[in-house]
Amino acid sequence: MKTTNNNITFFRNQSLYSTLRNIPSNDLLHLCDFLHEGLDWKISTYNLFVPVLDRLTRSKSIETLISDLQSFGFLNDDVNANLLSLLSHAGKNKMLIDAYRHMVKSHGFVPDADALYYLVDSLFTTSQTLAALTVLEQMKSPHSSFFELILFHIPYLTDITSLHLTSSVFFRLIPYYPNKVTFNKVLISFCKMNGDVLPQVYQLLGLKVKLGIEFSIDGWTSIIHKCGKLGRLHDATKLFFDMIQTGSSLDVVPVTLTVLFKAFLDSNMVDDALHLFNAILAEGFVPSKFSFVGLVTALCAEGRMSEAVRAYCDIVIEQPYSDFHLDNHIPLMIITELINAGMTDEAATVLGLSRSQRTQKAWLPSSLVY
Repeated sequence: MKTTNNNITFFRNQSLYSTLRNIPSNDLLHLCDFLHEGLDWKISTYNLFVPVLDRLTRSKSIETLISDLQSFGFLNDDVNANLLSLLSHAGKNKMLIDAYRHMVKSHGFVPDADALYYLVDSLFTTSQTLAALTVLEQMKSPHSSFFELILFHIPYLTDITSLHLTSSVFFRLIPYYPNKVTFNKVLISFCKMNGDVLPQVYQLLGLKVKLGIEFSIDGWTSIIHKCGKLGRLHDATKLFFDMIQTGSSLDVVPVTLTVLFKAFLDSNMVDDALHLFNAILAEGFVPSKFSFVGLVTALCAEGRMSEAVRAYCDIVIEQPYSDFHLDNHIPLMIITELINAGMTDEAATVLGLSRSQRTQKAWLPSSLVY
């Protein structure tokens, strides 16, 4: 901005303009003008002053720049807050932290909520998590915007200690936004993190029940998959059936079931996989062919032929209109194992079921009826 007679009216009074004229640096004059006005700046206005700030801090420290503002009588809490806002917009996080500390220590700056927001954001961004949390803990009643700020930074935390400390502050702020969208967003953020974050996940579940907030299907599947990755398969299974009981969308059931079956079988927990199979049939669900083949293969490998046959009979009886009986690979695999084991009656039963369009439980040999 040029300081000509045409734009002198931009300044609020003649005395301010007179003072600015005595400032030797044109950039400093423009910056003083910008910071003092404190208008509702648009992003385009911020963008104009980022190069000005760059030039000023290229040859002097931010502390020296602040002292210059002080020496010309342009420093007060509003100007300090506006400078922090500009530094935040420019992405100068380390400089912002240095500026804030200098303002407080040397110029008695009393920050408002906006200034603290810029500070906490910069501390999180520069991985100074403990310092950010200290600022948050010292605030008696943080504004709701700090909730969203923590939510934004949670996925970028890399160590469990920082996560635990951050989540404690997060849960203190959570009443600001007791809604489904926010809960699901932070839940998925926790589940994407490395390490055991289940304490935070379960805390969210407890809040969900207490506040009557419904989790999205993405939220449920994120928890279930996280439990599976951590080897907490029984927890994952319980959560799966909890999800079904809540009446959540069933579109992801096949995918989630496949994850659970694979996790059990990879861990050689065949009994648990079989129990899951029986439980989902009772609920009216059918596993994927991939999961069922894995289960039957594991049962046959352990010599549990009768249980393999029973599982096949159950699935074609309980789900007569599924396409399991149309797939020749599954019964052929079972029949081959049965013949090799000398169980010809059972092999004939499987053959009969695989060829039928409708099945009756009376077709089962007495040894398989239960």
